Amino acid sequence: MKSTRIAPLWRRRDFRLLWGGHTASIFGDRVTDIALPLLILFQTHSPFDAGLVAAARYIPIILLGLPAGVVADRANRKLLLICCDLGRAAALGVIVALGLAHQIVPLWLLALVVMLLGLGQLGFQSAYWAWLPDITGADQLGSATAALEASDAVSTLAGPAVGGAIIQATGPAIALGADAASYFISAASLACIRAEDTPPQRRSSESSVWVEALAGARYILRTPELRLLKGIGTALYFSTGSIVILLATLATLHLHLPPWQVGLIYGSAGIGGLIGSALAPCTLKLGWRRALAMTLTLATLGSGGLAMTALIASPVVGFFMAFGANLVLDGATALSFIITGTTNTLLTPPDLRGRVNAVSALFASAVRGLGLVATGTLAARGNTLPAFIALALCFAVAAIAAGHSPTPDPSPS
Repeated sequence: MKSTRIAPLWRRRDFRLLWGGHTASIFGDRVTDIALPLLILFQTHSPFDAGLVAAARYIPIILLGLPAGVVADRANRKLLLICCDLGRAAALGVIVALGLAHQIVPLWLLALVVMLLGLGQLGFQSAYWAWLPDITGADQLGSATAALEASDAVSTLAGPAVGGAIIQATGPAIALGADAASYFISAASLACIRAEDTPPQRRSSESSVWVEALAGARYILRTPELRLLKGIGTALYFSTGSIVILLATLATLHLHLPPWQVGLIYGSAGIGGLIGSALAPCTLKLGWRRALAMTLTLATLGSGGLAMTALIASPVVGFFMAFGANLVLDGATALSFIITGTTNTLLTPPDLRGRVNAVSALFASAVRGLGLVATGTLAARGNTLPAFIALALCFAVAAIAAGHSPTPDPSPS
């Protein structure tokens, strides 16, 4: 029975194209994850500046998140996805061009490019997760989400290592070209999808754009399960917003590791992500509240391991501790995102998916931006211990909330 349910997903040409293109862009993103903070740290030696520039990504998401949800529910999602990919490729191309010209990239320009990346991310995610169930069908959504998370894991495993090697050879600015190329590949894959995208019909009662935009927020506030998911997700968003800067600071300013070893530490997250993706089908059967309580507890342990690494002076011991702790942390968070993403989509009506996703992106971006600024401030002098302790506490609180909430636990399968 299991093989007959899984096989149709991979026989669907449109899903393979969607999955393949997105996998390519994720691989490029993982190179940027290491290249961008290292570019800023190499130029300024300031974790605070790195966190501040990285936080700029979330400004357009916070300001335009609600209208973007309306666009994702009303526009041609395929065309919107392609435009977002091409726009992000062009933005990164500016930095690559300066790198090839051996010019220093000013912080204001980096912040502007990062904001454009955030705008593209907002449009892409709002349309992508609204369109995905139409491509896969509700019965295959969990498997599709796990497959995409596995792609993220493989990209996380290989991307930072490749990025570290490219940075070692050419510098971080030119390394961003790998991400720009990946967006072109993603756009080409999307253009080959044959499925027609017919947005849901506009409701006559929702004549105002802002009334439509706020419909997603109203639905979340009225649904106890979604409110709980957003509350629990705060710890996940806080971690994903700050972990890149914290790992770069820990590895370069505290342990003084070379870029290729920094890339391996980032890559350890891919091993954890693959394990998390493989465990997703079994974990989803436990019920999402129980599963999240378990995964968030593991994330607490991973954050605690990174806090212990911040106390280590030896580069050799610190490297292996950071490698193992980041593996556990990302494996737990990857599995948590599969659980929350699948449950969130299945609990949302099809005609509200874009707007609910946009509200989720807005909330996530606000938390990630605050996390970047807060952890950048805590690690301003190169000491990441307070920031990793804060992460561990956030995960511990979220695990308790997931395990003890009286909210009903519908199965997402």
